[in-house]
Amino acid sequence: MRGFLAGLTFFVIVFSLSAHADTKLTILHTSDIHGHFTDRDSPLRLGGVARLKTKIDFLRQKNSNTLLLDSGDWSEGTIFYTLNSGEANHRIMEALGYDAIVLGNHEWLVGPKDLYEAFDAAKFSVPVLSANLNMPKDQTQLHLDRYIKPYIIKTVAGKKIGIFGLSTFEMIFDPFFEPVEVTEPTKAALKIVKKLRNEEKCDVVIMLTHIGIEADKNMAEAVPGVDLIVGGHTHLLLKKPVYSNGVPIVHVGQWGQYLGEYEVTIHDNGKVEMTNHKLYQIDDTIAENSFIKGMVDGFRQQIEKLRGKIFDDNIFKSEVNLPVGDTLTEDTLANWAVDAIRKVGKTDIAFDVGQYYRRDLFEGVSSTVDFYNMFPHIWNKSKNKSWTVLTMDVKGATLVQLTNLMSKLGKGVRVSGATYRIDGSDALNSAKNFLVQGEAIDESKFYRISTTNGIYKAFEYLKRLGIDAKAYSVKDTGKEAWRAIQEMV
Repeated sequence: MRGFLAGLTFFVIVFSLSAHADTKLTILHTSDIHGHFTDRDSPLRLGGVARLKTKIDFLRQKNSNTLLLDSGDWSEGTIFYTLNSGEANHRIMEALGYDAIVLGNHEWLVGPKDLYEAFDAAKFSVPVLSANLNMPKDQTQLHLDRYIKPYIIKTVAGKKIGIFGLSTFEMIFDPFFEPVEVTEPTKAALKIVKKLRNEEKCDVVIMLTHIGIEADKNMAEAVPGVDLIVGGHTHLLLKKPVYSNGVPIVHVGQWGQYLGEYEVTIHDNGKVEMTNHKLYQIDDTIAENSFIKGMVDGFRQQIEKLRGKIFDDNIFKSEVNLPVGDTLTEDTLANWAVDAIRKVGKTDIAFDVGQYYRRDLFEGVSSTVDFYNMFPHIWNKSKNKSWTVLTMDVKGATLVQLTNLMSKLGKGVRVSGATYRIDGSDALNSAKNFLVQGEAIDESKFYRISTTNGIYKAFEYLKRLGIDAKAYSVKDTGKEAWRAIQEMV
């Protein structure tokens, strides 16, 4: 009898402990992959989605209570995006096995119609999240609500995990997504968190964002009830979480070069905390998943069938790395790029934005695809071209205003045939000593300039701010900007 009672007591104690044990949740995290399926765009040969898949599968096998999330901008950014406005990118994300991804600004830069068609072609089933989108009800041809939802709820180890998305709120991107409107995220976040907590009774609420680290900090302050912010957009690699208002914020860099692994503990009393944070470098010590490698090889063959052997044509050799540099500083490669734009347009001045340049050219041999990936711009399915070189007449005052605005936004304007100096102490008018062909710019005069579709879109942005930013006699040279740069070698 004593033995029976002792055994019963032991069983009760063990049952009681197990019934009240903490729950461990693992979050795996990528961000800003931008179509970098291989490691060719890293001088250290980091990244590659086939390696990434191997690491993801290994970590998931260790812990079944795992969610795989991505913080947006998984598509536009390399030559692979030219396969039907991102269809290849969506297929890769599907194969990697994501539980949820947030809509980034580079997903919508082709416009809502092409985005929907690429989703549809890929038969995309990964939940795409964005709570701060306003999709007009009368635009029934868009059908984006079939793929984009404000939030999802995942049940893991008996716990309800609410995940909602917030997309990039920057007016400069608005013209690309019309008639869909991206709204200020705070109001949407407050509404969704209230719903997830009070109506859905979630044990954990995760904010999955593509708004940048500073905006993430602001959201943590403004929106109570969030347990974790999984962020992207600024391509920032955080070696440890940043805390704002007690909320951990994690960022994991760019291009699939790192994979984040975060342990979240759900205590029996309901408290949620991050209890571990790890980063894994995705390099050549990790074997490639054969299925994903086969997908990438197949996409490459499709591109080569359309464009020729552009991956290994070895058209350029450099003895040193040629960085695109910071967007507000001088660098050889970006100046070379804007000089090429001026040459094609046959004008006295050329303008472009340094932030459009995506990657450096590395020491050694480069091929045609490396030039595309350096300067991809937005591929247009109907034209079968990326951004082209445009020429137009623009008033000097508009050029000064554009330079001031872009500098204020931290994006920087590259010029050829003109110079200016940045005065960081003057927030409103930071572009000083603006000279055209060595002479002070005449703000009442019209100048014939060469530029790309990106700057032309910036004029639309200026008009939204009430600035008379008109371009006249606009002509399209038909020459893709990246090709103009490549032909300078």
